[in-house]
Amino acid sequence: MIVNFEIEEMPDHEFVLTGTMTPRGVPLGTPVSFAQLEFSLTRDVTISDTYSVPIVSKDMRMPLRFKHHFTPSGGFDGVMFNWDVHYAK
Repeated sequence: MIVNFEIEEMPDHEFVLTGTMTPRGVPLGTPVSFAQLEFSLTRDVTISDTYSVPIVSKDMRMPLRFKHHFTPSGGFDGVMFNWDVHYAK
């Protein structure tokens, strides 16, 4: 999987995660029946917060896009991604 993302801090201590995900080895135009991103913020190698973001996409003609506003419970120094993508038959 190829993931491109950006985390932007807003003035009100809220953050915005935006980006795209492109799976490797999936033919262009493959129908998507369900896609969800779960991302976790880490602090000193420990998971501090986890968020689930549903992805709305009909097929893989374009990378899957995501955007999520969140307010972490504390500071973080890393992000982990976990994807759940189901392709239609």
